[in-house]
Amino acid sequence: MVKQILLLFEFKLISKDNEKIQNRQGKYFLSPKYKSFEKLIRDTAFFQMRSMSFEPFSKDANLQMIIRTYFKTKVHADMWNLPKSLGDALQDVVYKNDKQIKSGTISIQENADKNYFTVFVKQI
Repeated sequence: MVKQILLLFEFKLISKDNEKIQNRQGKYFLSPKYKSFEKLIRDTAFFQMRSMSFEPFSKDANLQMIIRTYFKTKVHADMWNLPKSLGDALQDVVYKNDKQIKSGTISIQENADKNYFTVFVKQI
Protein backbone atom coordinates (compact mmCIF):
# COMPACT_ATOMS: atom_id res chain seq x y z
CA MET A 1 0.00 0.00 0.00
CA VAL A 2 1.33 3.45 -0.98
CA LYS A 3 1.66 5.90 1.88
CA GLN A 4 -0.18 9.15 1.09
CA ILE A 5 -2.03 12.00 2.74
CA LEU A 6 -4.38 14.80 1.67
CA LEU A 7 -4.39 17.98 3.78
CA LEU A 8 -6.89 20.86 3.62
CA PHE A 9 -5.97 24.41 4.61
CA GLU A 10 -8.93 26.79 4.81
CA PHE A 11 -7.00 30.02 4.35
CA LYS A 12 -5.05 31.80 1.61
CA LEU A 13 -1.67 30.44 0.50
CA ILE A 14 0.91 33.23 0.46
CA SER A 15 4.45 33.51 -0.88
CA LYS A 16 7.50 33.63 1.34
CA ASP A 17 9.20 35.96 -1.16
CA ASN A 18 6.47 38.59 -0.79
CA GLU A 19 6.90 38.66 3.00
CA LYS A 20 10.62 39.44 3.26
CA ILE A 21 11.41 42.74 4.95
CA GLN A 22 14.74 44.57 4.76
CA ASN A 23 16.11 46.30 7.86
CA ARG A 24 18.31 49.42 7.91
CA GLN A 25 21.48 47.35 7.62
CA GLY A 26 20.15 45.71 4.43
CA LYS A 27 19.55 42.32 6.04
CA TYR A 28 16.35 40.50 5.10
CA PHE A 29 14.02 38.82 7.58
CA LEU A 30 10.53 37.34 7.46
CA SER A 31 7.54 39.44 8.45
CA PRO A 32 5.46 38.64 11.53
CA LYS A 33 2.56 37.97 9.12
CA TYR A 34 4.56 35.23 7.39
CA LYS A 35 5.76 33.70 10.66
CA SER A 36 2.12 33.46 11.83
CA PHE A 37 1.14 31.96 8.47
CA GLU A 38 3.90 29.34 8.70
CA LYS A 39 2.82 28.40 12.24
CA LEU A 40 -0.79 28.08 11.08
CA ILE A 41 0.29 25.69 8.31
CA ARG A 42 2.31 23.57 10.75
CA ASP A 43 -0.46 23.48 13.37
CA THR A 44 -3.17 22.67 10.82
CA ALA A 45 -1.13 19.88 9.22
CA PHE A 46 -0.15 18.45 12.61
CA PHE A 47 -3.76 18.41 13.83
CA GLN A 48 -5.04 16.71 10.65
CA MET A 49 -2.25 14.12 10.71
CA ARG A 50 -2.85 13.36 14.38
CA SER A 51 -6.60 12.98 13.83
CA MET A 52 -5.84 10.37 11.12
CA SER A 53 -3.06 8.69 13.16
CA PHE A 54 -0.70 9.49 10.27
CA GLU A 55 3.01 9.37 10.97
CA PRO A 56 5.38 11.67 9.03
CA PHE A 57 7.11 10.21 5.98
CA SER A 58 10.51 8.67 6.73
CA LYS A 59 13.57 10.82 6.05
CA ASP A 60 14.65 8.62 3.12
CA ALA A 61 11.27 8.57 1.35
CA ASN A 62 11.01 10.17 -2.09
CA LEU A 63 7.81 12.17 -2.37
CA GLN A 64 5.38 13.67 -4.85
CA MET A 65 3.42 16.80 -3.88
CA ILE A 66 0.30 18.12 -5.59
CA ILE A 67 -0.84 21.60 -4.52
CA ARG A 68 -4.24 22.93 -5.56
CA THR A 69 -4.88 26.55 -4.66
CA TYR A 70 -8.19 28.40 -4.77
CA PHE A 71 -8.37 32.20 -4.65
CA LYS A 72 -11.46 34.39 -4.38
CA THR A 73 -9.91 36.97 -6.71
CA LYS A 74 -7.10 37.29 -9.24
CA VAL A 75 -4.92 38.95 -6.58
CA HIS A 76 -2.36 36.37 -5.43
CA ALA A 77 1.33 35.55 -5.58
CA ASP A 78 2.94 34.12 -8.71
CA MET A 79 2.42 30.39 -9.07
CA TRP A 80 6.15 29.61 -8.91
CA ASN A 81 6.57 31.42 -5.58
CA LEU A 82 3.82 29.54 -3.73
CA PRO A 83 5.38 26.06 -3.27
CA LYS A 84 8.49 27.34 -1.46
CA SER A 85 6.58 28.72 1.52
CA LEU A 86 4.48 25.60 1.79
CA GLY A 87 7.37 23.16 1.35
CA ASP A 88 9.38 24.86 4.08
CA ALA A 89 6.44 25.09 6.49
CA LEU A 90 5.66 21.36 6.24
CA GLN A 91 9.24 20.31 7.10
CA ASP A 92 9.45 18.27 10.33
CA VAL A 93 5.65 17.88 10.29
CA VAL A 94 4.76 15.90 7.14
CA TYR A 95 8.32 15.02 6.07
CA LYS A 96 11.83 15.64 7.36
CA ASN A 97 13.13 17.85 4.55
CA ASP A 98 11.53 19.43 1.49
CA LYS A 99 14.44 18.04 -0.57
CA GLN A 100 12.53 14.74 -0.38
CA ILE A 101 9.98 16.16 -2.86
CA LYS A 102 11.11 14.82 -6.22
CA SER A 103 7.96 15.52 -8.24
CA GLY A 104 5.25 18.11 -7.97
CA THR A 105 2.32 19.93 -9.50
CA ILE A 106 0.67 23.20 -8.57
CA SER A 107 -2.58 24.56 -9.93
CA ILE A 108 -4.43 27.80 -9.32
CA GLN A 109 -8.14 28.43 -9.61
CA GLU A 110 -9.27 32.04 -9.43
CA ASN A 111 -12.76 33.36 -8.63
CA ALA A 112 -13.41 30.53 -6.17
CA ASP A 113 -16.02 30.78 -3.42
CA LYS A 114 -13.29 31.20 -0.80
CA ASN A 115 -9.50 31.16 -0.32
CA TYR A 116 -8.12 27.72 0.49
CA PHE A 117 -5.66 25.10 -0.71
CA THR A 118 -5.08 21.38 -0.58
CA VAL A 119 -1.84 19.44 -0.44
CA PHE A 120 -1.58 15.82 -1.51
CA VAL A 121 1.70 14.07 -0.64
CA LYS A 122 2.55 10.50 -1.51
CA GLN A 123 5.59 8.30 -1.44
CA ILE A 124 6.96 7.43 -4.88
